[in-house]
Amino acid sequence: MRSYSPIITIVAIIGSHRNVFTKNPKKQKKLKTRIYLRLSIITFFFIGCFSGGFMYHYLKIKTLFVAAFFLLIAQWYDYLWLKFHVIKRKALRH
Repeated sequence: MRSYSPIITIVAIIGSHRNVFTKNPKKQKKLKTRIYLRLSIITFFFIGCFSGGFMYHYLKIKTLFVAAFFLLIAQWYDYLWLKFHVIKRKALRH
């Protein structure tokens, strides 16, 4: 059996999935958005892991309160964003 280099393997995989890298602007924008979303989720997950590990050294179990605080802030932000759009939609309707 013949062994291929990793670069040839990657090129073969990309070549077999040409429809993913399309020239259609609408599909390209959707693909870029999906990649950005996934990279941001992974990045913030690792940032949270590292910062939680460093904070645990100083705060011990109270680190959980910091995580809960950030979750409450995110929930509050989403609630305000939703209310803003509801009010905007009502204002534009009348």
